[in-house]
Amino acid sequence: MTAEITVLAENTAREGLAAEHGLSFWIRYGDHAFLLDAGSTAVFAENADRLGISVGEAEFAVLSHGHYDHGGGLEEWFRRNSGGKVYARKDAFGDYYSLTSGRPRRIGLPDPVRACADRFCFLAEDCQLFPGVWALGHGDAPLEERAAKEKMYIHLKNAGEIPSGTERLPAAVYEEAGERFLPDSFAHEQCLVLQTPEGLVIFSSCSHGGIDQTVREVMERFPGTPIRAVLGGFHLKGGPGGGEMPFSPQEIRKLGETLREMEIPEIYTGHCTGQEAFDILKDVLKDRLHRLYAGRKIVF
Repeated sequence: MTAEITVLAENTAREGLAAEHGLSFWIRYGDHAFLLDAGSTAVFAENADRLGISVGEAEFAVLSHGHYDHGGGLEEWFRRNSGGKVYARKDAFGDYYSLTSGRPRRIGLPDPVRACADRFCFLAEDCQLFPGVWALGHGDAPLEERAAKEKMYIHLKNAGEIPSGTERLPAAVYEEAGERFLPDSFAHEQCLVLQTPEGLVIFSSCSHGGIDQTVREVMERFPGTPIRAVLGGFHLKGGPGGGEMPFSPQEIRKLGETLREMEIPEIYTGHCTGQEAFDILKDVLKDRLHRLYAGRKIVF
């Protein structure tokens, strides 16, 4: 089955389209059409209108993780689509925060989206959405130390049920004015995998758990199946304005070398990767690395 992908929202955009801090993909897979993420606002839908795409006709949507810059636009999708479900991990409604700005900044899903909980189908395990398309979580991978490095936390006060995996949490607990924040286990993050004639296409929208980790997990899930392409942000920079990179140039170069050794023919990245990190990866991956931007169309 072939796949046709159009980037609807991204931090950059081609002429005539709007850009925002966020990410959204429109995916046609055979006779199916669906949405992966919806950016921060209604920008994804406005860009879709300009591209002649009716996002209201999507059969369903997939939410990669519970952050506003991927799920905020769902409010607009709910307005345009009366019945489609959103497939998300069961911890997607957690109270998530970022400390990259030096102070706790709430980055979870906005309240109007949470109010539409009846539109969500929460997944507790890996799921084949329909033949050839899977939503895969991180499983039991211990990712809290990475979260502490990235300064990605969950607020305990209103978290409700503590996300799965927190029993492994290290001592890196952040406290602010009596409030307690635990490093995120990224149990709310999932990747989307499409099966195409030339191999698997992996969407890892923010790759908080590490794009190398995500690719390894997919390889383990589909042993012996080649990877055709990887698309998504790699979370190698700070907040919306860029900010300090949580990873050193040496660590980013090592990541590029790891991806090169995985022999992935094409890698498309942007959003939370950042320009400096992109340039380092480009130096390692050469022609295998491509830039995402709103309006880009890719066919596999």
